[in-house]
Amino acid sequence: MLVPLVGEAWLEYELKRFTVREYLKPLLPEDIDTLLLGCTHYPLLTPLIRSAAPVIALLDSAITTSEATARALA
Repeated sequence: MLVPLVGEAWLEYELKRFTVREYLKPLLPEDIDTLLLGCTHYPLLTPLIRSAAPVIALLDSAITTSEATARALA
């Protein structure tokens, strides 16, 4: 559901906020400290994810993938 919210430009803020909270709800009791944003769409939801789970570190897979590629090619 998160990809269509971004990919189809469903920009209604409250719907996105609700959906992000619902997707994070099962993770929060697990006391995770890091969340890998494993899709190119997810970084666009970073402000909403940070709002719902401010103590969780977010890893943007696009950035880490490009950094790993640069190291491999160096």
